[in-house]
Amino acid sequence: MQSISIKLQWLERCRLDVLGPGECSLHLSSPKIEFLDVVGFGWVRVNATPCLKNLSIAKNSGRVYRVEFGELPSLDSLTLRGVQWSWDTVQSILQRASNVKHLFMKIEFSGNSDRLLPFPRIDLAEFFNSHPNLCSFEIHGAMFAALCQKNSLTSVDSEFEIPYLEKVRISVRSPLNAEQKMNTLESLLKSSPRLQTMIIKILSMRNTHESEKAFFQKE
Repeated sequence: MQSISIKLQWLERCRLDVLGPGECSLHLSSPKIEFLDVVGFGWVRVNATPCLKNLSIAKNSGRVYRVEFGELPSLDSLTLRGVQWSWDTVQSILQRASNVKHLFMKIEFSGNSDRLLPFPRIDLAEFFNSHPNLCSFEIHGAMFAALCQKNSLTSVDSEFEIPYLEKVRISVRSPLNAEQKMNTLESLLKSSPRLQTMIIKILSMRNTHESEKAFFQKE
């Protein structure tokens, strides 16, 4: 494994893009960092991030298996992209990014080994209650499917609300569980009083479900 270590006290903006096969780790110690965009690292460790406002982590091949951050009190925008991320890693960074306003997630698979696994089910209400300041939210494919699979959608609290959400962009890649996905979209609409834009991109879905037709006719 290759390793990159950076220690710069006054560094505020950093973009690192690692190309080529193999695993690479990053250790960054820059307490003034405000903008961080890293591509290609399987392990990212960043010390002391009280000023970090914009964070993007991506890996176009291989697996992101470990991301270590302290608290992220100033984080405004978070982007997570890649083929495969450890689910524990996704959970860890989302927990620390509870104040984030702009969230983009496009990860195809989960799993802690080379075996590609689907994402575990995500509770819609718990997810948005844990990120109450979200203004824009973009989610793709398998991660959106995971957000649709909790039975709690049938009994969402009538007082559940996503108070600041204004823009949603969703990619749907499979016709499986179409009714659950439509229920999720409807819940997002009903629970977001400030919602201005919802963009839904449907990919490679040859068969449509009756609930999908009804949703678009109604909305």
